[in-house]
Amino acid sequence: MGEFEMMKKTTSALAVAALLGTGAASAATFQVNDNTSFGVAANIGYSYVDGTNADGSSNTRLADNSSDLRFSGEAVSDSGLTSELYIELDKFGTTDGDVLQDINTDQMYIGLGGDFGNVQLGTDIGTYGVVDGLKDIDIWSGVTGFGNDDDNAIRYTLPEMNGLSVQLGANAYDDADEQGDGTSVNAGVVYDLGNVSLSAAVDNRGGLDTGDDTLYGLGVATSLGGANIHATYEEDTAAEVTLMSLTSTYSVDSWYFYGVAQSVEGDDEAALQNVVTAAGDDSVTQLNFGVGYSIMDNVTVYAEATRQGQDNDAGDQNSLSVFVSF
Repeated sequence: MGEFEMMKKTTSALAVAALLGTGAASAATFQVNDNTSFGVAANIGYSYVDGTNADGSSNTRLADNSSDLRFSGEAVSDSGLTSELYIELDKFGTTDGDVLQDINTDQMYIGLGGDFGNVQLGTDIGTYGVVDGLKDIDIWSGVTGFGNDDDNAIRYTLPEMNGLSVQLGANAYDDADEQGDGTSVNAGVVYDLGNVSLSAAVDNRGGLDTGDDTLYGLGVATSLGGANIHATYEEDTAAEVTLMSLTSTYSVDSWYFYGVAQSVEGDDEAALQNVVTAAGDDSVTQLNFGVGYSIMDNVTVYAEATRQGQDNDAGDQNSLSVFVSF
């Protein structure tokens, strides 16, 4: 991970299906024996995208949208310990002639849980998601985001205590990563007060080439009139950039509405361009909004628009997407 990373899109047809209350969010689960279960889920997504290049020219295309295949397993011992594994494969290249050329492991981990909590070892298990996930709702192209979902990670989740959830993590880097040499220590905390949830995340990025400057974020989540309302504040002290966002999601029957507004501010224009490369000022306002409709339990379509606030409308995207999930 460099000084920043663009928003890692984790929203999928499976995740949104949970918001819509449809059945697509449930993987096929097989009971191997009394103590062991195994799950499989698949998702194929296509997006028709009308985007804008850095020079202002149009870029229209049909693209794969996070199509993936997921495997999960869980076993419970007589002592009460629970072991788990999770594998997510994506980049199948569903719009390419050779559909197998780009497959990679998007996420993989093993875990062991019990009365002591849960320990996981693998990839994409960073703790910063307790803040980043509050605005990571886009279907195709979202607002700028920070994160620490790196490889070589370990995460310890403590048992929940009166609404307090705590995650502690570390990421190991070496010269082969071309990111630095050392260990990054991070943590995420969520305190659920009932109608309001507070979250905080911090990563000291030790050993990274960013200069060991801290990344941190704060978030609050609540609901109002049936709508979920999220607000976040984040700062990357290495990039000298601050993010402030306001997010809302609302679902009714088979419809799902969502939107994000975010202010991105740098100490100066050069600092902001570490994150928004085509920005012509020291601050920009980014917008992402869309609507989804569940045709049936496992088929959902979306229309989405994103405005990045850059020169020549660079990075702006309009998209139509369809997902089929099992």
